[in-house]
Amino acid sequence: MSRRNSLDERPDSGQAAVEFALTVPILLIALLGAIQVFVVLVDRIHLVHVTRDAARAASVAEEPRKAAQAAVERSLPARSVSVSVDEHDEVVTVEVTLVNSTDVPIIGRFLPDVELHESLSMLAETFVDP
Repeated sequence: MSRRNSLDERPDSGQAAVEFALTVPILLIALLGAIQVFVVLVDRIHLVHVTRDAARAASVAEEPRKAAQAAVERSLPARSVSVSVDEHDEVVTVEVTLVNSTDVPIIGRFLPDVELHESLSMLAETFVDP
């Protein structure tokens, strides 16, 4: 009987360490995935504002393509961005494409780069000198 009691009273000293070792990698990968999603969402919001600024610059400029390109380069320096401007009748449409490289450690290697697209149309404003 004494032998059985000694087994029942022995604490589970290694169980917590094993459970911790099994769950930490899963939690780390989930956390890094959430961070990557957050980075893409922040870039998406930034892209919306940059496109709006570029469309506004193109709608009031004499050379819409140059104005839109300059506005995008000012806001997104050293990023992989393409800008296209379409002028049709009195409407200027600016389309900006941003490539978001998935560079969060560990998880970024397994995810492809994300392409974000945004376009905005504005009425072209013409100013006449008196």
